[in-house]
Amino acid sequence: MNVCRISVEETWPVRNEILRPGLPLATCQFEEDSLPGATHFGSFAENELTGIVSVYQINPAHEAKADGWQFRAMATREHVRGEGHGKALIAAMEDFLLERDADLCWCNARESASDFYHKLGYTRHGEIYDIAGVGPHWLMQKRL
Repeated sequence: MNVCRISVEETWPVRNEILRPGLPLATCQFEEDSLPGATHFGSFAENELTGIVSVYQINPAHEAKADGWQFRAMATREHVRGEGHGKALIAAMEDFLLERDADLCWCNARESASDFYHKLGYTRHGEIYDIAGVGPHWLMQKRL
């Protein structure tokens, strides 16, 4: 497995397959993708893109004074789950943020993924909430 930076366009098919199945590809193109510093990572196995994550320099509302970065669209293909691709993507993203002296990393985690992030040192903040059309989420964060 290899993790490296990829273009935003390379993320769209995996976002669509895993996070927005059955919806138009346009639903996988986020406003944040055009922000300065937006960076995207992909994991590869045998030249196949197996997972993705995108990160943006955005503070969560409750941490206005932090140097916070939000990650979004974290997804791994079904056939590689449990093989460390997700963990490797998060590690590469966190290394990228540490090189930039970021002090907080956070996400809107699907309820079904919150245990995965918790094992990587992320904590829940606030109460569970619903994102329309996507489902229940937790705001999760980690001090770097």
